[in-house]
Amino acid sequence: MLQLKESIHHSEEAENDLLGICLLEPHTAVKVCQHCHEDWFYYDFHRMAFKVIRNRVASFKDIDMNTVTEDLVQELKSRKFQGDNVSYLVSKMARNVVSGAHVFAWIEIIENLHNGRQIESLSSIALGELSTEQKKAKIEAILNDSKVVKNKT
Repeated sequence: MLQLKESIHHSEEAENDLLGICLLEPHTAVKVCQHCHEDWFYYDFHRMAFKVIRNRVASFKDIDMNTVTEDLVQELKSRKFQGDNVSYLVSKMARNVVSGAHVFAWIEIIENLHNGRQIESLSSIALGELSTEQKKAKIEAILNDSKVVKNKT
């Protein structure tokens, strides 16, 4: 039976790792920017970091922990936000990255999490009047229908 959970469609670790790959292996940043969208990131700081990386790629500028940190500090200042922990947050992105070999798998994970949030948002609007059990049954039916379609193609 399907279990509904609150806010299951995000992963700080996955977002950190994908952005960390860009910081440690800058050549992968081009791939990430070509295949990702800013709104795929759940966390505001990660959206800002992706935007900074994307802008640096578009401008053919160096991408590393220092340059991205500097740009993020400037971005946060322009938003009148205290950026005392920016260096820590940027270093946190890269702490678990071993290599960029699986960058496309990370991109797919981030996209799937984003799609899950979108479905969750739409289903909460469409299913707003239903009880939890009715929502579970309706979502299971939708998922089963999508599996049948995928298996036919």
